[in-house]
Amino acid sequence: MLQKKKLLFLSTALIATAAISAPMAEASSYTVSKGDNLTKIATANKTTVAQLKQWNNLKNDNIYVGQKLIVTNAKQTTTSSQPAASNQKPETSTQQTTKPAAASSVGTYKVVKGDTLSKIATALKVTVADIKKWNGLKSDAIYVGQQLKVGEVKTTTTPTPSKPTTPAPTPNKDLPASTPVTAPNQNTNVLNYEVVKGDSLSKIASKFSVTVADLKKVNQLNSDLIYIGQVLKLNVSSTTEGEPEAVLNPKEVIQSDLAIDAKLAKEIAIKNNVSANGQAVYANVLKIAQSLTGTPYVFAGNTPAGFDCSGFVKYVFANAGVDIARKSSNDYFMNDTTKVENPIPGDIIFFKNTYIEGISHMGIYIGNGEFIHAGSSGVQVTKLSYEYWASKFVAFKRFNQVK
Repeated sequence: MLQKKKLLFLSTALIATAAISAPMAEASSYTVSKGDNLTKIATANKTTVAQLKQWNNLKNDNIYVGQKLIVTNAKQTTTSSQPAASNQKPETSTQQTTKPAAASSVGTYKVVKGDTLSKIATALKVTVADIKKWNGLKSDAIYVGQQLKVGEVKTTTTPTPSKPTTPAPTPNKDLPASTPVTAPNQNTNVLNYEVVKGDSLSKIASKFSVTVADLKKVNQLNSDLIYIGQVLKLNVSSTTEGEPEAVLNPKEVIQSDLAIDAKLAKEIAIKNNVSANGQAVYANVLKIAQSLTGTPYVFAGNTPAGFDCSGFVKYVFANAGVDIARKSSNDYFMNDTTKVENPIPGDIIFFKNTYIEGISHMGIYIGNGEFIHAGSSGVQVTKLSYEYWASKFVAFKRFNQVK
């Protein structure tokens, strides 16, 4: 299933428009907004996911819109007694005093899907009031694609060397004039979605956190009419080595986690290897799966013309001689598989909370910490060690028909 539709997403890096001093002496907080994940927040605040989880006593990576997170360690101290000017060059191995100098350059930021003034201000370490002032905004309303000025033309400071101090790590350099700044950890994936019974443009747009206008523009639609079987293109945000991100309902996440834990607790883990017949099946499974690498992703797809995650697994196993019905990844997890103690290449791997709450993605384990699956970029081999997948991992299991 398309967890990917959610995802990553992480190719572009946030370019700081201002000099970045060491962490502040007092802990600061961040309010989670739509499209956020711990990786994105950690990168924007120049910390790590592990630190965020420690400071906020989080036991997993699940967060929800509106949640307040501590993003700075209260025990850390600043390296300078005065804040840096918005266009002052960062300190390196010498302390700096300031004198008025020439006018500074102004950077720009392009608004992307999911952005708010609060989110942008936090990422760029400025205030909402600053952004509104620089851009002459009378309200907090912004739109995707809007170019916002970051910083204002005013006198800056010219560094004057004084007594050398202990060298400190050099932060990001100043933002050159008119350099676009991109949101942290965001990228764009183009997905194919096959319309199913009950779909509407509004429903599809809501599911993948895009707008109806975007859907119509990308697919050159002149009306809201769509039909079953129609393949629509979607531009969605993603995280590096991950999938398109989705906003999940925290209550449903908790309920689904409880159901997953209860199911696994009832199962007796398979400890033995597969039989000679099972080994032959798995050899075919791996061969067929690898041959399909590069096949495009299509929601609900289950043929070489395009696959979603469970459709890919079903096709591979059916063609390897295992008689299984076409189901969702959640159905396979709950009804057709059993957890294994020592996974081998050919076993199934399950993930949760990707594009919907609960079990929502699956793939085929190929050994060495890698699995092959129908991701948002098509059938591909991925490392389980990637942070996105490691945070979504649930269990290795085996189809009950494979002995």
